[in-house]
Amino acid sequence: MKTTLLTLILLVSIVFTSCKKETENKLVKYYSTHKISLSESELYVCKTGFSGDEEGGIVTIQGKNYVLSEVIRDDLFEIVYQYQPKPGFVGKDTVQVVIESGWNGVSGYDKNYYHNFYFEIE
Repeated sequence: MKTTLLTLILLVSIVFTSCKKETENKLVKYYSTHKISLSESELYVCKTGFSGDEEGGIVTIQGKNYVLSEVIRDDLFEIVYQYQPKPGFVGKDTVQVVIESGWNGVSGYDKNYYHNFYFEIE
């Protein structure tokens, strides 16, 4: 009885293991650097060129001296990053935005675009 049960468990585990389809997400990372000079109250807008409904954008490293620093969708559904420094702030600020692209429907995005923004506010 124990041998039969053990054999049955072994067969079932082999069937489930062999039927499991592995999908590996091979993430490719792209990096770009943006050095921007702004006046104290100037609004910076970066159109990313990505507009797919399965693509997404997020601020992963937030600046410290801003009134506006966000990823939005414009009227044409394009992912856009906007930044505006705090009134009266003069100095440097750094932001990183990641755009995720290439959704494969199973294991996630296969491309990440890292945009590093280095702001010099004068």
